[in-house]
Amino acid sequence: GEYVLLNSVRDRLKDRNMRARPNVTLLFINPKNPYHWMTIYGIIVEYIDEDDEENGHLATQNIDDLAESYLGERPYPLRDAKGEIRVLYRVQPTRIQTFGQP
Repeated sequence: GEYVLLNSVRDRLKDRNMRARPNVTLLFINPKNPYHWMTIYGIIVEYIDEDDEENGHLATQNIDDLAESYLGERPYPLRDAKGEIRVLYRVQPTRIQTFGQP
């Protein structure tokens, strides 16, 4: 795809930091070979809050998709019982750097 999608909760430290400084760096390390890694540098081009009437369902759908992939459950079961607003971040990669053999 064109974007890397991230998901967090509105007003947590991660959310506040990404809204204040939309340039992000993502590092992925191969757990079987730490000398094989990929770094994606990018900028957040869109924030989609779950309570947005038009596109908020995309944030909900994204966290539910992640829960299904990683936890085998749908919908996302670990929501804060006091309530939370999920945020979907669309990151436009500006540079990708890799090291090592896959």
